[in-house]
Amino acid sequence: MRSISAALAVLAYASPALSQTAITVNTASQMQQMDGFGVSQAFKRAAEFQAMASGPRKQGLDYLFSTTTGAGLTIIRNRIGSGGAGDSILPTSPGSPSGTPNYQFDNNDEGQVWFSQQAMTYGVSTIYADAWSAPGFMKTNGNENGGGYLCGSSGHSCSSGDWRQAYANMLVQYVKYYAGVGVPITHLGFLNEPDYTPTYSGMLSDGNNAASFIPTLSAAVKAAGLSVKLTCCDAMGWESQKGMTSQLVAQGMEQYLSVITSHAYTSDPNSAMSTSLKKWQTEACDLNSAWSATWYSNGGPAEGLTWATKIHNGVVNAGLSAYLYWEGVEVNQFQASSYLVASNGQTVTPSGRLWAFAMWSRFVRPGDYRVATTGSVSSVAIAAFKNTDGKVAVIFTNTGGSAQSVKISVSGLSVTSATAYLTDNSHSVAETASTLSGGALTVSVPAHAMISVVLSGGGGEETTPPANTNVPSSTAVTPPVTTSQPPATGTVAQWGQCGGQGWTGGTGGGGLLMEADEAPPGLVACTWQSGLLEIQSYGMAHKFKSKDRTSRKVTPPSASYMSNDQFANYLAELRDNRIARPGGARPPPTNSRMSLDQSSFKPYSPAAAASSPAVDAPGRAESVISHRRARSSLSTTSRTGRALVQPPAPSNPPLSANVVVPSATYMVRGQRWMEREEMTSLRDALEDMDTNDELEAEIKLHAAAQQEASDLVWRHQHPQPTPEPDAPYRYRDHMRKNSYQHARAQSVGPYTGPDAVPVLGFPTRSVSGGSNFSSTQRDRVSSGSSNGSDAHPAQRPGQRV
Repeated sequence: MRSISAALAVLAYASPALSQTAITVNTASQMQQMDGFGVSQAFKRAAEFQAMASGPRKQGLDYLFSTTTGAGLTIIRNRIGSGGAGDSILPTSPGSPSGTPNYQFDNNDEGQVWFSQQAMTYGVSTIYADAWSAPGFMKTNGNENGGGYLCGSSGHSCSSGDWRQAYANMLVQYVKYYAGVGVPITHLGFLNEPDYTPTYSGMLSDGNNAASFIPTLSAAVKAAGLSVKLTCCDAMGWESQKGMTSQLVAQGMEQYLSVITSHAYTSDPNSAMSTSLKKWQTEACDLNSAWSATWYSNGGPAEGLTWATKIHNGVVNAGLSAYLYWEGVEVNQFQASSYLVASNGQTVTPSGRLWAFAMWSRFVRPGDYRVATTGSVSSVAIAAFKNTDGKVAVIFTNTGGSAQSVKISVSGLSVTSATAYLTDNSHSVAETASTLSGGALTVSVPAHAMISVVLSGGGGEETTPPANTNVPSSTAVTPPVTTSQPPATGTVAQWGQCGGQGWTGGTGGGGLLMEADEAPPGLVACTWQSGLLEIQSYGMAHKFKSKDRTSRKVTPPSASYMSNDQFANYLAELRDNRIARPGGARPPPTNSRMSLDQSSFKPYSPAAAASSPAVDAPGRAESVISHRRARSSLSTTSRTGRALVQPPAPSNPPLSANVVVPSATYMVRGQRWMEREEMTSLRDALEDMDTNDELEAEIKLHAAAQQEASDLVWRHQHPQPTPEPDAPYRYRDHMRKNSYQHARAQSVGPYTGPDAVPVLGFPTRSVSGGSNFSSTQRDRVSSGSSNGSDAHPAQRPGQRV
């Protein structure tokens, strides 16, 4: 029996090797170039995200963009508003297409400016701005909602005129506004689901209508000197977009466009599209399921493995260069799975869908090329990519119920190191076991799981993110450094201008760090030309003379670029490791006593003092913030004031006569000491009187207004019949002669007479309690909330909430 058990154990151990399948990656066979993966925070989701507490807000950002603890997303999609003030940069009509527009921009754009800036600190450099509709006065239906066509587009005219140029100018101005706040928009779209008539902002169009506007928009972009790339048309589904693309191609629009964009609500991207342009899937989600964080259960539409398969089909079968989910983070909206990360405002929960995106986005970075593979594995989808740093990434998605063993070799790369990462019901981008032997890597792909493998050649050290702990880390990331030294013929200052990156020649050579038009936002482009070092950043150029006066000709070295991961780590270092402010940089106030006294009149919030975000966070709705008056320091809900017990003021008693002091020390006499103390006390009392007079007046004014409001509310809730002139006093006990109440009532003046309602006759009431006006009603009124003012516009009835 023991020998049989041993034999079975040997067979069990050897069985994976028997069923092993060989996969070969051919790096010489390149296909589409990848642009990345991303999300949107449109319709005020960005503002809600920004308004979260600093802790969960940072964790949510890490989940979306971190390449070590999150998905490492590289694209964001912003909405260009078309409504009134606060939504559109052109809220009112200029009167005619040739009228002067009154553009308005609040540098916030419903939180999208903040969201873009935060994404850029993680290395995100692709920002797609897309308009759901033109303003209503530019459309045939006169409304931003409910469809309608652009006035002047093919087959659609308006009595007000042709608004195509005005619409193009508005879109260009939007791009300029974002550039002004340090957010370079890279892609610009003018349609969203033009084959659908929504109850929210939307505009109808087909390929021919779009073709009648695209040249106008392209000319406006070029005239403004912008390098933004144009996209079209974000149709409802892949098949619908294929029809629109055919019309665009027939009209010769490929010369103006850079990307064809589509959604995946009516059909998924599973087949090729006839165009030479890049293809993006810019919006998809599960609109019907409740919130779910599950990786795999039964293949449901909200599960992570389901979306891992969708991404594979889009990238491999449809040739997509980018895949975007609808929303990134939602706050207090647990009724749907249309987002990747959920939060109740205090905690943040990632979904299995987020980890599906992470298994792609953390290993397939912008600029990578998809390459061909040979060999197949039962129930396992395979995609391979050649990274910009020379490494190779292979993504395995096993939808079957059994594990599969795979042996990976790379044609054109001598593999010297490799790392595999696993995601399933128990792991989230966690490093897993693999075996490298003879230049080939063997790894097991578990059932209903994903494996992402990164292979390196030439003995380079693996730089792919380590195993994920599922807990966002604030540990500083070491910025990328170069191992090269300053050139022998140059100076340390010259070499340091470019951080030692990419400079290998002498100061008279032509070493190039990065082309100016390819430099990511915030990164300088350094070029050596004829002994001059040119550094360009945000349009500014600086030239430095080389100290090397030699006329020796040096062969310019080839271009060397910082990888996307290196650049992301560089920005993370700038974000996380800021130099502390030196001590004494802010001197104390000149009068510390008055500063303390004045600050004591204002309510103090420990939570607010503990966490002060870098950007002021707007609330959920406009009505809650912009239409609410600032809370007074005399609020009825605040009892915070000066501390009842003050610390004793430091006082130095006079020296006794029998105390011997050095001759150089001045000894204050007791009488002089008492006079000085009295003078100090008198000065403090006068200061308090000056301050308290103003405060006392404010208190009286506040109390009077509070009493008047209470009286009005009570009278409204307790209406009284009109008094009869000949009727006896209604408050006989209070109005009888020789009573204190009678004397007080008669002294009121305007409140005397037959119609008088004595003040002392009312029950004691206050806004803070004691009446039928409940505190709940009071809070709702004071907050300025309105019915549905902060509700998300329904993307479809009952959907995209």
